[in-house]
Amino acid sequence: LLEFYGERSWKNIISIGDSFDELRALQEVTFLHENPQSAKTGSQKPMRAKAIKMLQNPTVHELVAQVSALTHFIPAIVGLDGD
Repeated sequence: LLEFYGERSWKNIISIGDSFDELRALQEVTFLHENPQSAKTGSQKPMRAKAIKMLQNPTVHELVAQVSALTHFIPAIVGLDGD
């Protein structure tokens, strides 16, 4: 994340995975990070952390359904102004 964002604020962090390890990693990384303050308001810039839990060991049919659903809903997930 540091390589991607550099010194800019973290805006939308999305974790997609089939285990709770991805969720724990997302929580750890975002809880330890502090976004810079806004020059306009003086308050810390918001960060939105979102986790999508996929099925573990899905069948081919389930995997296709998950990817299809994710493809459909990802714009709304990204656009949500919150966690």
